[in-house]
Amino acid sequence: MTTTMLDQRALVIPSRNEMRNLLLERRFEEVSALYQRFHHAYQDKDLPEKDLEHAYAASEAYRKELTEPLREWVQLDPYFYPAQLSLGLHLLARGFQLRTYRLARDIPKENLQEMAEVMSKAKAIFLHCLTLDRQATLAYTNLIHLRTQRGERGWEEYISALKANPESMSLRR
Repeated sequence: MTTTMLDQRALVIPSRNEMRNLLLERRFEEVSALYQRFHHAYQDKDLPEKDLEHAYAASEAYRKELTEPLREWVQLDPYFYPAQLSLGLHLLARGFQLRTYRLARDIPKENLQEMAEVMSKAKAIFLHCLTLDRQATLAYTNLIHLRTQRGERGWEEYISALKANPESMSLRR
């Protein structure tokens, strides 16, 4: 667990396994409340950007069993940035798993169709996320990452991201 001080109280970010379990148990109200606290603390500059990123660790590694709970969470509130971002990260991780971290010419042919589909869905989700949060730093960084992995440039997103969150160090990495 990562602990950060917030108004003299400890703000505890659950571990990847703890957050995964909350999602698998479909404790969506609890998960949503946690993410609301994290984002409010980040916007109030009481939570470092790195800790906010860490809060999404459960979604950054693809686990098939998380697909349905994440989709259910998104269906409960399609305009809730953390739910959308988590699903986008999950799909992006699946895309990279299918890509097998190889050069494009070396990707197994049987993976190409599904990889293209999940990457396209992840991109659409990240673009939707940009409409849901005024900073949307994590959506921007992952959209830029996705675009560069596809051989595209992400300059427009980078410039927009810096305007939305000029203090972000994640965008500069």
